[in-house]
Amino acid sequence: MSSRKEMASGLEYSDDDCVTGPFPSKAREAVEGTGKFHTGTWEEHLEPVFRSGDLVVDFAHHQVTLARKRVDVTFSEYKLLCYLILNAGRLVTYDQILEEVWGQEYVGENTILRVNITRLRHKLGDNAKQPRFIANRVGMGYQFLQR
Repeated sequence: MSSRKEMASGLEYSDDDCVTGPFPSKAREAVEGTGKFHTGTWEEHLEPVFRSGDLVVDFAHHQVTLARKRVDVTFSEYKLLCYLILNAGRLVTYDQILEEVWGQEYVGENTILRVNITRLRHKLGDNAKQPRFIANRVGMGYQFLQR
């Protein structure tokens, strides 16, 4: 088993980490069954499809598209994006994100969060200096910008 630091630095990354279509049932159970990521079903918290400009997240099919092109995201990136969307317009602290997306044992491990935010922004064509989707409030947390 790899250490959190290895995972955070991105040294461990494989094709199995990519979400390219509907989740396998095991992965789906991991998100829906933990209670950490959310309580209840997707429908209770999110519309079946989320749109922000040319970004579309289809929660029913676990797909992310940008300008009508599929964006391949890792399972962690997808959970992170969903959590930020669930809290769209609100600032969520680094520790809140770490606990809800990765678990209590990751609180304070900001490197894994920064790595995943950086990768997600890159895939979404987002710019940290002039964000379209994900804004950083330095020293505090991140916010999904509502458009």
